[in-house]
Amino acid sequence: MAYSALDAARLGFTARVLMGACRAIDLNGSLVEAEAKLRAAGVALEA
Repeated sequence: MAYSALDAARLGFTARVLMGACRAIDLNGSLVEAEAKLRAAGVALEA
């Protein structure tokens, strides 16, 4: 979902990720990195 949300934000859409509706594959801190990139792009992360 991260790439889709980042693409949407890059294309000017308002993007929101419902974190409770998806599960990340967290390899060596990749989840924290992805969340930081999403926030920096303006994607809303909701519990």
